[in-house]
Amino acid sequence: MRIQTHGTTVFALSTVLLCTGLHAQGGVRTRTGYWLGFGMGYGAGWFSCTGCPSATARYGVTALVRAGATLSPRVRVGGELNIWTRHSTQSGSGLTQASGNASATIDYYPSPARSLFLKGGMGLAFGRFESTIGGKSSATGFGAVVGVGSDVRAGSHVALTPTINFLSGIDGDQSGGLGSNLTHVIVDIGLGITIHEN
Repeated sequence: MRIQTHGTTVFALSTVLLCTGLHAQGGVRTRTGYWLGFGMGYGAGWFSCTGCPSATARYGVTALVRAGATLSPRVRVGGELNIWTRHSTQSGSGLTQASGNASATIDYYPSPARSLFLKGGMGLAFGRFESTIGGKSSATGFGAVVGVGSDVRAGSHVALTPTINFLSGIDGDQSGGLGSNLTHVIVDIGLGITIHEN
Protein backbone atom coordinates (compact mmCIF):
# COMPACT_ATOMS: atom_id res chain seq x y z
CA MET A 1 0.00 0.00 0.00
CA ARG A 2 2.81 2.43 0.88
CA ILE A 3 4.61 1.75 -2.41
CA GLN A 4 1.39 2.33 -4.37
CA THR A 5 0.90 5.63 -2.52
CA HIS A 6 4.42 6.71 -3.46
CA GLY A 7 3.69 5.64 -7.04
CA THR A 8 0.59 7.85 -7.14
CA THR A 9 2.62 10.80 -5.82
CA VAL A 10 5.33 10.31 -8.46
CA PHE A 11 2.67 10.01 -11.17
CA ALA A 12 0.96 13.26 -10.16
CA LEU A 13 4.18 15.28 -9.84
CA SER A 14 5.64 13.94 -13.08
CA THR A 15 2.43 14.66 -14.97
CA VAL A 16 2.46 18.28 -13.78
CA LEU A 17 6.10 18.71 -14.83
CA LEU A 18 5.49 17.08 -18.21
CA CYS A 19 2.64 19.50 -18.85
CA THR A 20 4.99 22.32 -17.89
CA GLY A 21 7.39 21.09 -20.55
CA LEU A 22 4.65 21.16 -23.17
CA HIS A 23 3.86 24.83 -22.62
CA ALA A 24 6.86 26.56 -21.06
CA GLN A 25 9.30 28.40 -23.33
CA GLY A 26 10.98 30.87 -21.05
CA GLY A 27 13.99 29.65 -19.09
CA VAL A 28 14.84 26.69 -21.33
CA ARG A 29 18.61 26.28 -21.27
CA THR A 30 20.81 25.96 -24.37
CA ARG A 31 21.54 22.27 -24.86
CA THR A 32 25.28 21.67 -25.32
CA GLY A 33 27.99 19.34 -24.02
CA TYR A 34 27.76 16.21 -21.93
CA TRP A 35 24.95 15.28 -19.53
CA LEU A 36 24.18 12.80 -16.76
CA GLY A 37 20.79 11.77 -15.40
CA PHE A 38 19.31 9.51 -12.74
CA GLY A 39 15.90 9.00 -11.18
CA MET A 40 13.29 6.70 -9.65
CA GLY A 41 9.67 5.92 -10.27
CA TYR A 42 6.90 3.34 -10.22
CA GLY A 43 5.71 1.01 -12.92
CA ALA A 44 3.62 -1.94 -14.05
CA GLY A 45 5.20 -5.00 -15.63
CA TRP A 46 3.80 -7.92 -17.63
CA PHE A 47 5.92 -11.06 -17.90
CA SER A 48 5.44 -14.31 -19.75
CA CYS A 49 7.34 -17.48 -20.59
CA THR A 50 6.61 -20.94 -21.94
CA GLY A 51 5.00 -23.01 -19.21
CA CYS A 52 4.42 -20.03 -16.92
CA PRO A 53 1.02 -18.84 -15.61
CA SER A 54 -0.87 -16.26 -17.67
CA ALA A 55 0.68 -12.80 -17.52
CA THR A 56 -0.92 -10.36 -15.09
CA ALA A 57 0.25 -6.89 -14.16
CA ARG A 58 2.79 -6.66 -11.35
CA TYR A 59 3.77 -3.35 -9.77
CA GLY A 60 7.20 -2.33 -8.57
CA VAL A 61 9.78 0.37 -8.08
CA THR A 62 11.85 1.58 -11.03
CA ALA A 63 15.28 3.19 -11.31
CA LEU A 64 16.98 4.96 -14.20
CA VAL A 65 20.59 5.97 -14.93
CA ARG A 66 21.57 7.63 -18.22
CA ALA A 67 24.41 9.67 -19.67
CA GLY A 68 25.53 10.99 -23.03
CA ALA A 69 26.38 13.93 -25.24
CA THR A 70 24.41 16.65 -27.03
CA LEU A 71 24.79 16.72 -30.81
CA SER A 72 22.56 19.72 -31.53
CA PRO A 73 19.79 21.77 -29.87
CA ARG A 74 17.35 19.10 -31.12
CA VAL A 75 19.31 15.85 -30.65
CA ARG A 76 21.28 14.17 -27.90
CA VAL A 77 22.56 10.58 -27.71
CA GLY A 78 23.50 8.38 -24.80
CA GLY A 79 23.28 5.14 -22.92
CA GLU A 80 20.50 4.25 -20.49
CA LEU A 81 19.84 1.59 -17.85
CA ASN A 82 16.23 1.01 -16.75
CA ILE A 83 15.46 -1.38 -13.89
CA TRP A 84 12.08 -2.54 -12.53
CA THR A 85 12.06 -4.55 -9.30
CA ARG A 86 9.71 -5.98 -6.69
CA HIS A 87 9.76 -8.40 -3.79
CA SER A 88 6.82 -10.68 -3.06
CA THR A 89 6.08 -13.33 -0.46
CA GLN A 90 4.13 -16.48 -1.22
CA SER A 91 3.85 -19.88 0.47
CA GLY A 92 6.33 -18.90 3.16
CA SER A 93 9.16 -17.88 0.79
CA GLY A 94 10.12 -14.58 -0.77
CA LEU A 95 10.87 -13.87 -4.41
CA THR A 96 12.83 -10.87 -5.67
CA GLN A 97 12.38 -10.07 -9.34
CA ALA A 98 14.37 -7.55 -11.38
CA SER A 99 13.86 -6.85 -15.09
CA GLY A 100 14.84 -4.08 -17.43
CA ASN A 101 16.80 -2.81 -20.38
CA ALA A 102 20.27 -1.44 -21.12
CA SER A 103 19.98 0.66 -24.28
CA ALA A 104 21.69 3.05 -26.63
CA THR A 105 19.23 5.95 -26.95
CA ILE A 106 18.44 9.06 -28.96
CA ASP A 107 16.50 12.00 -27.50
CA TYR A 108 14.75 14.32 -29.94
CA TYR A 109 13.41 17.77 -29.02
CA PRO A 110 10.64 18.73 -31.49
CA SER A 111 11.16 22.39 -30.56
CA PRO A 112 14.57 23.67 -29.40
CA ALA A 113 12.72 26.40 -27.48
CA ARG A 114 10.81 23.87 -25.35
CA SER A 115 11.93 21.29 -22.82
CA LEU A 116 9.85 18.33 -24.07
CA PHE A 117 11.71 15.44 -25.73
CA LEU A 118 10.93 12.08 -27.32
CA LYS A 119 13.16 9.09 -26.73
CA GLY A 120 13.90 5.81 -28.49
CA GLY A 121 16.56 3.16 -28.13
CA MET A 122 17.60 -0.47 -28.53
CA GLY A 123 19.93 -2.82 -26.70
CA LEU A 124 19.89 -5.61 -24.12
CA ALA A 125 16.95 -6.87 -22.06
CA PHE A 126 17.25 -8.95 -18.92
CA GLY A 127 15.27 -10.74 -16.23
CA ARG A 128 16.50 -11.96 -12.82
CA PHE A 129 14.69 -14.03 -10.18
CA GLU A 130 15.98 -14.96 -6.73
CA SER A 131 14.16 -16.87 -4.00
CA THR A 132 14.86 -16.58 -0.30
CA ILE A 133 15.11 -20.38 -0.15
CA GLY A 134 18.04 -20.40 -2.56
CA GLY A 135 16.69 -20.68 -6.10
CA LYS A 136 18.00 -18.34 -8.82
CA SER A 137 17.42 -17.87 -12.54
CA SER A 138 18.28 -15.28 -15.15
CA ALA A 139 17.91 -14.51 -18.84
CA THR A 140 19.42 -11.95 -21.18
CA GLY A 141 18.23 -11.04 -24.66
CA PHE A 142 17.18 -8.16 -26.90
CA GLY A 143 15.05 -5.15 -25.98
CA ALA A 144 13.82 -1.70 -26.93
CA VAL A 145 12.68 1.44 -25.14
CA VAL A 146 10.55 4.43 -26.14
CA GLY A 147 9.49 7.31 -23.97
CA VAL A 148 8.72 10.97 -23.45
CA GLY A 149 10.21 13.40 -20.95
CA SER A 150 10.81 17.02 -20.11
CA ASP A 151 13.84 18.91 -18.75
CA VAL A 152 12.32 21.48 -16.38
CA ARG A 153 15.10 23.87 -15.48
CA ALA A 154 15.95 23.97 -11.75
CA GLY A 155 19.36 25.69 -11.91
CA SER A 156 22.15 26.75 -14.24
CA HIS A 157 23.28 23.13 -14.79
CA VAL A 158 20.40 21.13 -13.29
CA ALA A 159 16.94 20.14 -14.53
CA LEU A 160 14.09 18.12 -13.04
CA THR A 161 13.23 15.43 -15.59
CA PRO A 162 9.88 13.61 -15.42
CA THR A 163 9.65 10.66 -17.83
CA ILE A 164 7.22 8.06 -19.08
CA ASN A 165 8.95 4.93 -20.41
CA PHE A 166 7.75 1.89 -22.31
CA LEU A 167 10.19 -1.05 -22.15
CA SER A 168 9.95 -4.32 -24.04
CA GLY A 169 12.28 -7.28 -23.94
CA ILE A 170 12.71 -10.74 -25.42
CA ASP A 171 14.84 -12.05 -22.59
CA GLY A 172 15.15 -15.63 -23.82
CA ASP A 173 15.55 -18.86 -21.87
CA GLN A 174 16.12 -18.72 -18.12
CA SER A 175 19.17 -20.37 -16.62
CA GLY A 176 18.48 -23.50 -14.58
CA GLY A 177 15.75 -24.63 -16.96
CA LEU A 178 13.06 -22.74 -15.04
CA GLY A 179 11.33 -21.35 -18.13
CA SER A 180 11.92 -20.57 -21.79
CA ASN A 181 11.06 -17.64 -24.04
CA LEU A 182 10.86 -15.13 -21.19
CA THR A 183 9.52 -11.72 -22.26
CA HIS A 184 8.65 -8.51 -20.47
CA VAL A 185 6.68 -5.33 -21.08
CA ILE A 186 7.09 -2.51 -18.54
CA VAL A 187 5.41 0.89 -18.38
CA ASP A 188 6.71 3.31 -15.77
CA ILE A 189 6.54 6.94 -14.83
CA GLY A 190 9.39 8.53 -12.92
CA LEU A 191 11.09 11.69 -11.79
CA GLY A 192 14.80 12.32 -12.06
CA ILE A 193 17.57 14.91 -12.13
CA THR A 194 19.63 15.74 -15.20
CA ILE A 195 23.00 17.49 -14.82
CA HIS A 196 24.34 19.33 -17.86
CA GLU A 197 27.97 20.22 -18.52
CA ASN A 198 27.13 23.71 -19.83
